[in-house]
Amino acid sequence: MEAIKRFRVVLSEKQVPGRGLRKSPDLLITHIVPSLILSIPFIIQLDQTGRRTMVIYPLSTVKVWLSYAESQCWIQGPYYHPPDQPVPSIFDKSYDSQRLTYMAYLPYIFSGAALILYSTYFFCSLLMRPFATRFEAVYSGCDMIVHSKDENVLQKVKDRITRVLLELQADRMHIIYFSIARFGYILSLFVVGAYFSYIFKTNYFVLGFRSAFFMVGDNALKVNERFPLKGYCSVTFRELANGQPKNTYILPALMPSNLMLSKLVGFVWILLYVVSFPLALTDTIYTMSYFLSKGRGFNSKSLMMFLLKDSVTPSVYEAVKAALNMKVVEIYQMKHALADSQE
Repeated sequence: MEAIKRFRVVLSEKQVPGRGLRKSPDLLITHIVPSLILSIPFIIQLDQTGRRTMVIYPLSTVKVWLSYAESQCWIQGPYYHPPDQPVPSIFDKSYDSQRLTYMAYLPYIFSGAALILYSTYFFCSLLMRPFATRFEAVYSGCDMIVHSKDENVLQKVKDRITRVLLELQADRMHIIYFSIARFGYILSLFVVGAYFSYIFKTNYFVLGFRSAFFMVGDNALKVNERFPLKGYCSVTFRELANGQPKNTYILPALMPSNLMLSKLVGFVWILLYVVSFPLALTDTIYTMSYFLSKGRGFNSKSLMMFLLKDSVTPSVYEAVKAALNMKVVEIYQMKHALADSQE
């Protein structure tokens, strides 16, 4: 229940500073999905019933080196070897593409993916901080409109809000930053895919799809090539007792953690490209169409009104809109009167 309450706090706009700048798709991409990605190594560790890499060694000469063999295999990374091919006597550089180097670095790998998703919001929040401060001022004024019944106070509040909005009318910098951030959130999803492709040495966009739908066709076999349950390790020992400084053995290894990892990779793919991407794309199209529609203008005042519309009740929004229109008419009449007096 406590986790559900915290989840609601994150999604609740009223609990987030600069709440207007963090819409639901933004929170999903920059906070919720990264948090789920960060939890993957812990889920794997909880699911793991044995060691991370359990070496099967039929050689009696290395039984005393059990812990050392497993640690060396885990750190260096075991090799994937097709089960229908003979095991070579030694793995040379030509087998490096089949080495599973990610085994020991899963916490760092998924932390990097979470950092990529969060960094877009971080840099955007730095650029948008002056605008966020003004939005908070306007939002607090709207809150006073709801709770105050003094007409003098209400008029002063509306004057302050309209003054802020009119100051933003000539500003385009922040709406440009906001628009870039919208596309940046979408781009970060594909940067994560490219990052996983580099780490796992395969096309993650295809691998994730196969992992998500592992029950279809030969997808399970293809995923097993990158996350096999069985592989081989090249382990080197110093056996001075036998008169030799070093001996290298090719030992089979079981990797039970890959059973859970192969499924979680598909889960992340679904989060990124089935849930987050459509929501972010739809929200971006809707947002940009609002800004570019006739009569609104591409400026920071339009951005403020757009965010305000999603953050306050319709009655308060209409009151602010009416006060702004009256102020614009008043300014126009003053300019027109001034021009007539000069003539």
